[in-house]
Amino acid sequence: MNALDIVARARRVVGESIRIYGGNGHTISRVSAGLLFGVFGVVSAGHIVHSPAPMNAGARSRLVDNLGSLNKVLLLLRQKPELGRLFATRSHVYVGGVNVRPLVDQVGGEVIRMVEATGYDWRTAQPHIESSNALKRAVTAAVGGLSRTEPHRQDLSLLSGELILTMVALRNCLQGKAEGTTQFSTSLADVALFRPT
Repeated sequence: MNALDIVARARRVVGESIRIYGGNGHTISRVSAGLLFGVFGVVSAGHIVHSPAPMNAGARSRLVDNLGSLNKVLLLLRQKPELGRLFATRSHVYVGGVNVRPLVDQVGGEVIRMVEATGYDWRTAQPHIESSNALKRAVTAAVGGLSRTEPHRQDLSLLSGELILTMVALRNCLQGKAEGTTQFSTSLADVALFRPT
């Protein structure tokens, strides 16, 4: 799933209060950061693989001159965020004769540079992100690997995995509060998963 689609689905559940998105290297690219900021106003602050070069005067001028074309794409992606993956995989996306893909990359580069300038350390969140990825693999195996055997149910399998992880996190959080502990855990160790036959 593309970061744009992930944030759009999360906003449907928790509302429009999401302001920061963290992920691993492939979800915090310049195009991803540009799309998230332009479409939802969400700042990408995850595993930053490469520090982008600053925008030069020529690139800044092209961006300002073509804001209208860029805005059309961002409005379309706000209505249809599932197109984010398609946009991210293309090197040329023309609107009114203007290639808006480099413009999104430039906006994303500036977002990433601003996040780095704050002194944010992505290594703090990285263990939690990797733990989440490992849990998703465990849940996918527990639900029978539908994404491998039935590709048309791939999104359903991913969403069911996310729902299971959310329920486990809430259960562990409530148990922690009841026991007076402050540690938040999303372990599947004491949760029984089964699939009805």
